[in-house]
Amino acid sequence: MRATRAAALAVLALTSAAGAGCVSELSTKARPITGILAFQQVLDGSSNIYVYDMAQDAFIADSTRWDPDFAQAFNPSLSRDGHWVVFMARADDGQFMRLWAWNPSMSRPQDLTPMLGNHTDLYYEDPKLAPDDRHLVYKLQGAIYIARVKLGGGIALSGFHRLAKGARNEDTEASAPVVSADNKFVYFFRGPKTVDQHIERVTLDGGFHRTGRTRLFTPQDTSSYYPALRRNGALTFARHVNKGGGLYGTDTIYTVPPHTAVKDAVPAPFNLCDQVKGDVENADAAPVGRDLAIFSSTFASPPGTSVYSLFVGDAQGEVWDLRTGRLADLTGWLQGASYAPH
Repeated sequence: MRATRAAALAVLALTSAAGAGCVSELSTKARPITGILAFQQVLDGSSNIYVYDMAQDAFIADSTRWDPDFAQAFNPSLSRDGHWVVFMARADDGQFMRLWAWNPSMSRPQDLTPMLGNHTDLYYEDPKLAPDDRHLVYKLQGAIYIARVKLGGGIALSGFHRLAKGARNEDTEASAPVVSADNKFVYFFRGPKTVDQHIERVTLDGGFHRTGRTRLFTPQDTSSYYPALRRNGALTFARHVNKGGGLYGTDTIYTVPPHTAVKDAVPAPFNLCDQVKGDVENADAAPVGRDLAIFSSTFASPPGTSVYSLFVGDAQGEVWDLRTGRLADLTGWLQGASYAPH
């Protein structure tokens, strides 16, 4: 049943960063992850991709050193073993986005777009490897597509087809599509630009073709975006309440346990807050294992600024700062994490 406006706003009032249950102090215990981390750095109008070995405190990849030298590279997605990263990028601000892949054996990234129709006047965006590493979901001019993937010494894509076409007066700009671990569903957000984003679920058959599409809960006066899935089916996403006059509330990460309706989403226990500085933004959660999530937050931002950095939190509400070691040398916003092993 569709929630009433009053009921939806009552639940979503918890999106205030100073709301009950948020975390205001970082953990001093040993950090719980040591795998491979990919993320984007936004700095002075450019965006770069990094792949970082947490155990060795060493960068495996740095897109500023690649040829071509991308002006903008966004939204990395790692394979399960961390050997491959796919992402969207363009060499010049005036160009359309294309999809690329890289692993340490390659001297330069591989352009995937020629294997996906090679449209030079359309935007390819938000590639995500499925948990089985055998499929890739992505967006083409707002429509949701999927392709078969073969990884080895190189990467090969085939059999691409559309799962959901674009809708008039709605967009998917705020959503990278994601595939469930059982290969039965693809989730993404769509809605009028910046307002009332609803989550949609595409049902897949054994050949990864669409057999159905369901529009799930659409809370009013909210924006929700960037869904992510745990292997057990738990859903996370970021949401804020829209206020009047074009202003927006604070981004807060929400979670939906397995077999739970999206309308019953609750704030994640690791959202950060600061009672002194005021609102803290929390977004871009990347679930790890059973109860961890890497996410972006402005918690450590200098007063009067909104600089995102990377953190990891758990189901008990403990949060660790990831901007240590060589990561501490990076300036700008750090966002959009992907982690291996899952």
